[in-house]
Amino acid sequence: MGRGMSRLVICGLGLVACRAAGDGVEDRGQAKVAEAAKGAEAAEARSDAAQPVEADRPEAESAPAGEAEAAKPDAPVEVGPKPVPSFRLVAKLSPDNPSEPYEIPALRIFASVDGSVFVAGGPLVLRVTDEGELPAPTPAAMGGVHPLTEEMSENQLYGYFGWRVAYLGGRWPDGLFMTTSWGSGFRLSMDPFEQHRWRDDRWQFIETLSGKLAYHIARAAPWVDGQLLGLRSYSVYLPDADEETYDELYDAAAPLVAKARKLVVLRGEGKAPAGLSKQSIVDFDALPDGTIVALVGGAKALKYTLEGDAITDQTLPGEDARYDRVELVDARHGWAWSSAAPAVLAAYDGETWGQDQAPACGEVGLASFALGPGGRQWAACGAPISGDGMEPGGGVWSRLAGEPWVTVALPAGAQIRQIIARGPDDVWLAGDRGVYHSKAPREVVTMPSLERMWLDSLAYRDPVSAEGECKWYTAVLAGSPEGEHDEALAAVRGALAGIELDGGELGVGVFRGKKQLVFSYPGTDRSKRATKALRGQLGEQLEDIYCFFPEDFEATASVTED
Repeated sequence: MGRGMSRLVICGLGLVACRAAGDGVEDRGQAKVAEAAKGAEAAEARSDAAQPVEADRPEAESAPAGEAEAAKPDAPVEVGPKPVPSFRLVAKLSPDNPSEPYEIPALRIFASVDGSVFVAGGPLVLRVTDEGELPAPTPAAMGGVHPLTEEMSENQLYGYFGWRVAYLGGRWPDGLFMTTSWGSGFRLSMDPFEQHRWRDDRWQFIETLSGKLAYHIARAAPWVDGQLLGLRSYSVYLPDADEETYDELYDAAAPLVAKARKLVVLRGEGKAPAGLSKQSIVDFDALPDGTIVALVGGAKALKYTLEGDAITDQTLPGEDARYDRVELVDARHGWAWSSAAPAVLAAYDGETWGQDQAPACGEVGLASFALGPGGRQWAACGAPISGDGMEPGGGVWSRLAGEPWVTVALPAGAQIRQIIARGPDDVWLAGDRGVYHSKAPREVVTMPSLERMWLDSLAYRDPVSAEGECKWYTAVLAGSPEGEHDEALAAVRGALAGIELDGGELGVGVFRGKKQLVFSYPGTDRSKRATKALRGQLGEQLEDIYCFFPEDFEATASVTED
């Protein structure tokens, strides 16, 4: 993944507020990004996301953030409108995936606050290059992604909506966070979200489970002095509960969620405002001047200003409207909307919220909307991706300020849920089976199958030494995989002298993308003793012993037989 790209603005469809402010609204959006970048390098790299969950932490309402996460533009507003661009396929799913919609990992797009764009298929993430091209996926792209268990079957791998990126955001490359989900949708399945951060050119897993609570990052935004704010979403975690005890245990744990800190500083010094940190926040956005606007309960917004450390209540329009997304361009311009039906949109002038016109989405809400440099506004009607199934995506709409919404022609079969607008000729769309761009790519990228990603995650994960019980143990040896292995065979047999293993073979297998000399043996009541003996006697001949069975393993000799 490379660095920096042009900034973008994902602020909404609000015609009224944009026009009332004059043409400078996007220049102020540019200032938001510039101020955020100015303080970023000076901020200390301290991540609240890496801290253990405290006993008083809570369950947040799920924030469907990420559909249009982005920074604001740094390019000047172009003179004169440009026509609606046509869209071309950029990325597609592997033909090896199942065909049923509920069995595939939907393709998604995300934008970080610095303007970078990312494409995700399942749990694999690719960053768009500085030249605007999507690189081909490699096995190493799964490096550090927390893998599913080695015992996963194919039916489990593809069933119940699968393995995917639920949210990706923050600041590239020093403050990027990714939340993955294995969302089976069953109440007792105990499939928590898993948290990662980008560090040392690979993903790093963050443990977010503690006691009866688990959290994940649902939104990130730039704040004062280069700090990065994050919204934690919490859930009660009861892995040992059964059908008879679940309700009782859940009720006992639920009071803990009300005491937890939801709004935290992910990067930089300082803490989030105490008056907001434990609110039941659905979504939020922040500005480098210290302004924070948070949606609470779907019908109210809380505005925090750094001056005076003040919080004010603001009512959102619409008697039955339930808002769950908010975007700020600057302290006097912002929008809030509902991703659930009916589609509603509100425009913000810095003091009050007024009703704005949303496109005619029918029985679905606004899955995404964006305002790009040049003033063209975009919206996608449709249901957001959920953890227990997937409704079809909807159509795409566009308009210039002062003009009515019009539908946008899409490639055949495109079901769009997300839009990122970086410029009049730089617009990204994502649906369940395809990612589209307003410029033709050099070549269409095919994302790997979910099974391929799973195998790559096992091979390229952070080293997990076999300390406990494993279904299968693999000792990665220092010798060459080529040629004869007599010396390695003798060393392994010598280390295991007197230990009667139930099987075990020396051979060549693929580990982290290359062939390695390995010794694999099954997990039995003698395996722990064998593992200790190998570590104690092989010395520099042993890299380490891991809990997995190597890919493409070819046995060359049995260790337990002459």
